[in-house]
Amino acid sequence: MKKILHLLAILAFCSSYSQDWKMLFESEMGTYYYKPNTDETAWVKIVSNKTEYYPSKTSTQTKTVDGHKTILWKFNCRSRKLGIIKSTTYSKNGKVLESFSENEILVEMDYVNPDSIGEELLNYFCTSE
Repeated sequence: MKKILHLLAILAFCSSYSQDWKMLFESEMGTYYYKPNTDETAWVKIVSNKTEYYPSKTSTQTKTVDGHKTILWKFNCRSRKLGIIKSTTYSKNGKVLESFSENEILVEMDYVNPDSIGEELLNYFCTSE
């Protein structure tokens, strides 16, 4: 009986863990997933077999791999701006290929372009909840 309860607890945990990310949409850049973080921030994961990254800090050309990017966005719904706090690029097997982070207070906020993926993300963030 204990084994059955233990198994059910594990299944419930796995189910709730996998539901943390909500699929938003697909584009030629990849599949976009969303996970709320704070009142002003949310995580966006972009899964693609064409994930681009800079292999070193001095690189001027990108490399392309099968992997994903996880980006922590800061949103300002009132002024219609967004900015990136943190971005990490992973290979398909989970190896970190590139990472960037900025102090949340110093994040450069920029207006979103109309009809862009940034506008879709901002609209979703500002209208959810």
